Amino acid sequence: MKIKEDRDDLKEHYKRAQITLKRAGLGRFSDQGQKKVQEEKAKAKYWEKKF
Repeated sequence: MKIKEDRDDLKEHYKRAQITLKRAGLGRFSDQGQKKVQEEKAKAKYWEKKF
């Protein structure tokens, strides 16, 4: 199903973004990094609730 694939792709993108931020040292200490993580979490929650 296309919807499930899209959701899974979004989750994978979120996981990769978290790893990248942690490797760059932005995961905990940067306001910009925290904002990006929150945006990705919001996107994931939106799609989970929608489907």
